[in-house]
Amino acid sequence: MLHLIGDKAKYFESDPINDKVKNNVENYEGFYVSRFPIGIEGGILSDSDNNERLTNWTKWKNGKPVSKKGSKVWNNITQEKAKEISSDFININTTHSYLITSYCYDTILEWLNRNINDFKTNTIYGTYSKEEKENYSEVLTGNNENRKLNNIYDIVGLDEFTTEYTSTSQSESFPVSRGSRILYRENVTSNNENTDFQWHYLFRKIYNIPSSNGWLVFRTILYIE
Repeated sequence: MLHLIGDKAKYFESDPINDKVKNNVENYEGFYVSRFPIGIEGGILSDSDNNERLTNWTKWKNGKPVSKKGSKVWNNITQEKAKEISSDFININTTHSYLITSYCYDTILEWLNRNINDFKTNTIYGTYSKEEKENYSEVLTGNNENRKLNNIYDIVGLDEFTTEYTSTSQSESFPVSRGSRILYRENVTSNNENTDFQWHYLFRKIYNIPSSNGWLVFRTILYIE
């Protein structure tokens, strides 16, 4: 059901915070997730790119993170910076925010699949064109009601950082994203011909550490500790 882009034998997935969050979520029977990818209020895009390949970086300057409809989406960000912003989002007594973990992302997708009959097969849900992704810095959160699933926007529309990362046998680390549907060609044949392209409705994708393009976004969770 989940598909890793790349050589599965070469990569070793890890999500250190995941078990802690999972135990708390199971103990308190639930968690909150932001309805929208995290947006930014009052921020401006700088002219600089991450040429120094910093792990804790964002192109957005100033501004504050928000989770509401009609905000500029906070893209152009690395995984480590997304973790930092998510962790500082809300901390009240025993309630804490964090970048969405692999367990929480899987749980949301399973919940959607149980409640939406054609979630696996309908390619309309949450799917963005290449052109839309390339211009996503100009798009506002929650701008399309067709991309709302059970009151959550864009959950399978764009690549989203989770807390996961992978390591190679050479001890190189790479963050992992989840999200949008991809096309792939089946390896099986029918009548001596390759089958047509098919949709994977869930996937993991490996990125270089400083990846921070316009369609990599993030969302937060709230859980009780």
